[in-house]
Amino acid sequence: MTEQQIVETLGVKVMGWSKEQVGFLYPAWNPLQNIADAIQVAEKLFGEEYHISKHDSQYWFRGYVSKREIEVTHAKSINAAIVDAAYQVVA
Repeated sequence: MTEQQIVETLGVKVMGWSKEQVGFLYPAWNPLQNIADAIQVAEKLFGEEYHISKHDSQYWFRGYVSKREIEVTHAKSINAAIVDAAYQVVA
């Protein structure tokens, strides 16, 4: 998938926006490139039920949605960890 397709999927399925809204916002809204946008996705999808940690220069994410644990390990950035976790839920 392209970056734009991933952003569109998250915008529509997580944020609840239309494809047109996401198209208007992209690339200004891009959780793959902007940490604030990635945190916005995490908060929308996981509420307060998530944790991000860094270990040996890699990021780990653990979140809970509908009593289901989502875990991402060994991500290269916080953004990548959040996006990977969100994508596990919506894809």
